[in-house]
Amino acid sequence: MQRIDTLTKAEDLFGPGKHGFKDGNPGEGILPTGLNAKYFNITQEEIASLVEWAGIVLNEADSTQLRQALIAKFQAKHAILTALAGLAGTANKLPYFTGADTMALATVFELGAAPLDSAALTGSPTAPTPAFGLNNNRIATMAALQAVRADILGGAAPELLNQIAELAAAIGNDPNFAVTLATQLGQRPKKYAKNALPVVDEGPIIVVGGDGVWEWSASAYYTGYRHPRCGEPIFGVTAAPRPFELPGLGGLFDKAAYPQLWGQVQESGLVVSQAQYDAELGAYWFVNVSATQFRVPNMLGPNSWGMFPRWAAGGVDADTANAIALGTRKLDTMQGHFHGPSSIGISVDLIGQSGTNRNVPQGASTTGGPVADTQHGIPRVGMETSGRFIAFYPRIHV
Repeated sequence: MQRIDTLTKAEDLFGPGKHGFKDGNPGEGILPTGLNAKYFNITQEEIASLVEWAGIVLNEADSTQLRQALIAKFQAKHAILTALAGLAGTANKLPYFTGADTMALATVFELGAAPLDSAALTGSPTAPTPAFGLNNNRIATMAALQAVRADILGGAAPELLNQIAELAAAIGNDPNFAVTLATQLGQRPKKYAKNALPVVDEGPIIVVGGDGVWEWSASAYYTGYRHPRCGEPIFGVTAAPRPFELPGLGGLFDKAAYPQLWGQVQESGLVVSQAQYDAELGAYWFVNVSATQFRVPNMLGPNSWGMFPRWAAGGVDADTANAIALGTRKLDTMQGHFHGPSSIGISVDLIGQSGTNRNVPQGASTTGGPVADTQHGIPRVGMETSGRFIAFYPRIHV
């Protein structure tokens, strides 16, 4: 928009720089304000653009289009705005309607409503009771809580709630008990069958029929899981070997079936030749029979009379002063002793058939007789010197 700015304008008519129009006075030689095309074009576009802004198509036959545009774009002030404008607003005041298009102000605290955020309610506020079983954000009323309580108790005595408290105490009031339980269960040894052992170290595992927990072992002779007591001689208490036992009677067994045992005895240096095995029958020796089989010890020893187990490995042999090696045997012996003669000069000592030493007068004859000891009772005579023992089946832990 631009004010008239021709040479004959009424300069500063409405103030500095605010030119206007003036009439001419021929008598005084004053020319009227002249117009030019620029001014008319500016004025035309200002008016036409306002009409078109209102969505009205210019029509030379309609002289009300400017008015229509103003009404369309600038509605008359509503009575509500008039009523609102008539209020003198101050701090902590809210407008409210007192009637049709009439308003007044009220103090915020006079409205009696709690704030929407973190409201601190007083008195006895109420709320609709949601249907039982809903899973949403609706407010739970006392009626809803009573319905839940009745459902938990199932009509039983309130003492059941004490049981719930006892259960909570038993689990240490752990709010994450499910996670804790899952974690602890995950730390328990996994259970496997003997023919389906893992091939990598998963920590201790439980082997069904394997006498408990097995551990990972790695050596030049065997790498994998096996029982910590694998290879130990044990006392059998069942007529037939249990799943984790082999009979220690000199039998042959497959290396593929018992790789843990075969590896362990090699690690312990318990494998000897068949010749040494036979010469030292009863020793805790194993034999590498073939590429597929090995022989276990015959723990009954010579004549199948049995062998005494003894904690001696690492000790010293009293007869030879040599160290006693693991798995070796020692045959039965009798402690050295002598018998003194019962008389001197006229008698000799003879050995009776029963192995007893008898004193016989010179020139007399004698026969063997049992050893007698009037002080300690009748002794028991056997084929070997032997202490008391309890018999068990000879077994080997696999």
